[in-house]
Amino acid sequence: YNPSDNSIIVSGKNQGLIKISWDDNLKWIMAPKRNWGKSGREGKGFETKPYLLTAVDSEGKPYDRAVQDGNESSEEFDFPWGMHSPSIMPDGNLLVFDNGAFRYFENNVHYSRAVIYKINEEDKTTEQIWQYGKERGPKFFSTIVSDADYLANSNNILVTSGYLKQGTKLSAKLVEVDYETGKEVFEATLDFKSEHGNKSGSWGQTDILYRSERLELRY
Repeated sequence: YNPSDNSIIVSGKNQGLIKISWDDNLKWIMAPKRNWGKSGREGKGFETKPYLLTAVDSEGKPYDRAVQDGNESSEEFDFPWGMHSPSIMPDGNLLVFDNGAFRYFENNVHYSRAVIYKINEEDKTTEQIWQYGKERGPKFFSTIVSDADYLANSNNILVTSGYLKQGTKLSAKLVEVDYETGKEVFEATLDFKSEHGNKSGSWGQTDILYRSERLELRY
């Protein structure tokens, strides 16, 4: 929820991020531009393409078609894939955990990250201004859940990569990162007992770390 304009930003894991006004009007879509058409279950609604944000660099120049369509990324920009936990920063920018599931519409590029985007609603553009996690590669890759929070008291970002699977080993990581420098100031690894905590085959019983919060110690 964004109190500045009474709007809601929704994370559609397999579609993208969308902004909806309080009176239920679509404001924008942040997602690769590939394969968008008319809205609705049967594709008989309004055209969605005019709402898609264009990815631009720090000078406002659009990236090439391959980046816009999500077929590749640049060093300075990548769309979020299978993302979770969008939130508004104090400066109005958008923080989200980019899981990276099926990045570039494939399943062979594996990294997750916390990422911040600056959105120009009038120009329908989005600029990536900060990220952490890509450099850690597959060992920080979480296909599901996870979280990213801005910590106002310290100006840090708390990043939760909640489902790290390396062979038969299952774990999660909590990393607090200095927003200005990108350096880690705290890190913890949680090793889960088993992939299925109650020994059943139900996916819903898989050990995961869904979210994490930094709490103020008052006592």
